[in-house]
Amino acid sequence: MIGDRRAVAVGNEVIFVQANVFNEFLDKLIPLKLGQEWYAGEAAKPAGEQHPIIAWREVVKTHLESLPRNELGYAEGKAIGAAAAYFGLAYSFYLIQHNAKLLDRMLKRLRLPEQFQGAYFELVMISCLFRAGFKIELVDETGRGLVRSSCTPPAPTGGAFPSK
Repeated sequence: MIGDRRAVAVGNEVIFVQANVFNEFLDKLIPLKLGQEWYAGEAAKPAGEQHPIIAWREVVKTHLESLPRNELGYAEGKAIGAAAAYFGLAYSFYLIQHNAKLLDRMLKRLRLPEQFQGAYFELVMISCLFRAGFKIELVDETGRGLVRSSCTPPAPTGGAFPSK
């Protein structure tokens, strides 16, 4: 710890945050990756106009406030879908940045409501492949309007499976 902040290594980046547990870190990671200004701007919108990520966070916040606290002051209760989606997205950022370069273009697509679902699905799938032991190289083909990934299986006898 440095003062009241923890240094957390994420890939080749060190992030300094006020967080005592991993979920607190993940909660702060989304605004850091998507941009503090963008996040604050979306949060300031009326509930029906907010980006889905912000809407998830609001549901999580309300849910956490309703739960009993343990002896350390942390909420204890059953998980809800919005929490799984929000923290799953944050963990995908964390996992992908540990294993590959998180492309700015993917983050831009996540910010756009009309491209959010597709970009979110891609992030979740890439995260699942990392968890399964695949090595993935993200390739930005912006000129062609694509972000392509190549997957290499963990087996030493396997070959590469490039996506099209």
